[in-house]
Amino acid sequence: MQTPIETVNQVYENYANSLNHEMPNLEIGQDRSRVKHYRAISDHLFSDLTLEKRHGSTKNVSLNKVGIGDVSCTKTFFENSSLDMSSFLPIGRDGWGRVKREIPIDVTTLDLYCQQNRIAYISTLKVDTQGLDLDVLKGSEDLLANHRIQLILMEITFIEIYDGIPPFDEVFRFLADRNFKLVSFYKFYYKNGLAGWTDALFINPDFTPFS
Repeated sequence: MQTPIETVNQVYENYANSLNHEMPNLEIGQDRSRVKHYRAISDHLFSDLTLEKRHGSTKNVSLNKVGIGDVSCTKTFFENSSLDMSSFLPIGRDGWGRVKREIPIDVTTLDLYCQQNRIAYISTLKVDTQGLDLDVLKGSEDLLANHRIQLILMEITFIEIYDGIPPFDEVFRFLADRNFKLVSFYKFYYKNGLAGWTDALFINPDFTPFS
């Protein structure tokens, strides 16, 4: 597996993850000390302040306060009373908590973000956006089409925690159609005796970091 050069972590899903957020453990065979640059993208003030406090002075770390989706726009962010349920999507039938307030958030796409910041490729893209993960991938179409993302580590949800969350087969087909192969599922979380969510790792064997 190639040395990681650019790691982008989408961190804007909820309070709980931002409160406990640390730089990711590169448990897929990568040497964390060799990562050239780590970018955290957050759409929420609280998580932004938490990341700034913990990692604002860390070498080769860039913090960005913006949402990532399929188009550039302003979206409503639903802040939930349960720290791990805040999302751009409304609560679904399998969700929990209640909406405390609705916050307008500026959203961009990963393609546009990388163009504006002159990022040629991403070695590891970590996406955990509380139901908006497929939108993040759709906003990365140029990067995906040109094989500029090597690894995608993302949350996969099997139940309707959010209203409008895409089913697993739609996410899997989207990545498979763009030459990504499933490497592994990780720890499963269950609700009412059924698989609720997990993290999955995908790899593009045709990853091309340079033109």
